[in-house]
Amino acid sequence: MTRSRLLALLLGLALALGAALRTPLPGAQALATNAAPPLVRVRVRIPSEREAQALLAGGWDVLEARAPEGLYVNADPVALKALSERGFEWALDAPLPPLAPRAPELFDGGYHTVEEHIAHLRAVSDSHPALTTVITYGVSWRREQNAADGHDLFALCVTEKRPGDCARTPETDKPRFVLMASIHARELTPAEVAYRLIDALVDGYGQDAEITALLRDEEIWILPVTNPDGREIVEAGGNAPYLQRKNANTSAGSCAQPPQSYSQFGVDLNRNADWRWGVEGVSADPCSPLYLGGGPASEPETRALIGLFEALFKDQRGPLAGDAAPITTTGALLTLHSYSNLVLLPWGNSGPGAPNDAGLRAAAFRMSFFNGYVAGRPPEVLYGVSGSTDDAAYGGLGVAAFTWEMGQAAGATTYPHCAGFLPAFDCQSARFWPEARAGLLYLAAAARQPYALALGPTVLTASLDITASAPGAVFTVTARLADDALGAEVGSVGRPASQPVAEAEAYVDLPPWRGGTPIALLARDGGFDQPREVVAGAITAPNDPGLHLLYVRGQDASGQWGPVHALWLPVQADAAPAIPVPPPAPAGACLSVTVSATVPVTDSLGVMNCIRLPVPDHVAVASLRVRMAVTHPWVGDLRLQVRNPEGLALTLLNRPGGGTRPADLFAGAPILFSDAASASASALGEGLGDGVVCGSGGPCAFTPAPAGDPTSDLGRLADFSGGAADGVWEVCAADHAPYSAGALVSATLEINCGPVRLYLPRLGR
Repeated sequence: MTRSRLLALLLGLALALGAALRTPLPGAQALATNAAPPLVRVRVRIPSEREAQALLAGGWDVLEARAPEGLYVNADPVALKALSERGFEWALDAPLPPLAPRAPELFDGGYHTVEEHIAHLRAVSDSHPALTTVITYGVSWRREQNAADGHDLFALCVTEKRPGDCARTPETDKPRFVLMASIHARELTPAEVAYRLIDALVDGYGQDAEITALLRDEEIWILPVTNPDGREIVEAGGNAPYLQRKNANTSAGSCAQPPQSYSQFGVDLNRNADWRWGVEGVSADPCSPLYLGGGPASEPETRALIGLFEALFKDQRGPLAGDAAPITTTGALLTLHSYSNLVLLPWGNSGPGAPNDAGLRAAAFRMSFFNGYVAGRPPEVLYGVSGSTDDAAYGGLGVAAFTWEMGQAAGATTYPHCAGFLPAFDCQSARFWPEARAGLLYLAAAARQPYALALGPTVLTASLDITASAPGAVFTVTARLADDALGAEVGSVGRPASQPVAEAEAYVDLPPWRGGTPIALLARDGGFDQPREVVAGAITAPNDPGLHLLYVRGQDASGQWGPVHALWLPVQADAAPAIPVPPPAPAGACLSVTVSATVPVTDSLGVMNCIRLPVPDHVAVASLRVRMAVTHPWVGDLRLQVRNPEGLALTLLNRPGGGTRPADLFAGAPILFSDAASASASALGEGLGDGVVCGSGGPCAFTPAPAGDPTSDLGRLADFSGGAADGVWEVCAADHAPYSAGALVSATLEINCGPVRLYLPRLGR
């Protein structure tokens, strides 16, 4: 269909449906039920930043996602006509489906309403008074107009409380990590991730060593809904939520009612902050989704946020734009948005980077390593913006501040039902929270000194060679450190260089900042000379029975220490004496372990289904191959993975789901993954049509292809070398898309088994 025919058709539909009323919007209860004109997403060609700013200023609903050679815009027929009249070239990207959820009620048994989020904060505070404090830090626009309307603004402080903790004063010895969500009302995922972080913290205290260590020495502040009036308008749409982005300020303009994505009352609170207000990436049209407001920090929600930042963080940066905060600066802020799969850092507007760019960029790429997002400044990976909350926190106070854009565009082929502003609710637990957790906890741990700690190595895993120690017994701690644990997503800008790991330490009970005694850990391969090192050391258990915290950290060749990683050290008075574990034997004869078990691989939104392979032999891993027998009708849906006993994962194959590779995997023809194979798994299934992947037409041995998978922290099977083989390995599969299912039938580990020979079995359908 040509663009002119599309436009004519949409204009006809719009006339048939009737335009939305443009009358004042006094409250969510008064929303009209007029049918909205048809809405499409288009790609607008943007050859330069000048055109980008013209598009943003024009009042259209420009999405926070880059399109090929341009930007995405949600538009109705009138907006499309205006785009053409203003000289913008556009092409249809996707018609937007009716805004209906995949469950009977979007906000009933699914997404939480504003009132449910507030009730959750109060319930958590009531049930965990030694850990949590709820505060009110301001009021919404409606409440400022009328005390009986609108909402108070709530925040939850979580920490192992001492007298004076969770006070609104920057004078504290506990670093602070602030997580704020859903400043844009229609972005539903951020508030749900904040909800799950709250539960993870209070449920994990005393159970999870990493969370317990954080809460003993840090305050974590969570603001799940920072735009409650706007969110209430979204909810008023019921099963077809209104795409309200802004707050509920009705004092300017004559905008659509019910609100439309391209015309709505209110102020964009993420363009309203008083740092570089109005510079770029904004619109002066009061009905535009990007309306910047009547002045800097004109909105009560914005003023309340800035006031809270000033109450929680010391001012650690000079007044000039070029003044850097000291490398010892404490505190971090993360604001969650959707969508685009981005980690953004200041400055948001075009021009030079922030004076703390090295530390900010390192922290962004560390988080990108965990969540697989593209990292960079907004003008580098999206478009220039100003008046944002992360820029205000960094510019005004020197706080290391970041934005995540979570999820993909509606119509994406990867997890399509988890895309857009309104993903299926089950995506929150199945995809968004698991992908967010590690990155959130990383930034929380780095908040002690983010500009310094982000430059140092990440502790990927740490483990003990015992389940419990007798008092005073000697045991071994082993850890894997990575200075190159930095995201490598295509499109990221300015990935920092890695250094060799140069030193590693452990601490029992007292971390380094509390005067703990360092215990040196040694490189297991005999020398510190690589960006990734496995380290180990002998530790003497404390004499006091109970759960003790053991802290591990690493330093790189440039002298930068990374954040600590905590694990439990259980000491039991009646524990058997520790039996020294002999060092791994050198590589020797072939060790092959096979487990056959039918493990269903369902359309489970990327959840891993695994076969466990116990390896009793204490030998060193010199080489590794993995053979998998999988039955599945659509190789384009699958992620295949192997994990060692330390929890290190290597993604062997990653497919987004719904792709163009429908070829079967046939359990009678196992796939072999090996570094020595000549065929890349990136081509697995390519060009075979409906044929069997491992059949007469193609090889059955492939090299791993982990690129682009957020759960992969290795690049080759050789990266498992140097570790001990004994323990429980896992070979796993996940299905990325609905409508098809299969099974893992068997898995084989071949350890130190020599060279690989490619083979082409003659198998028919």
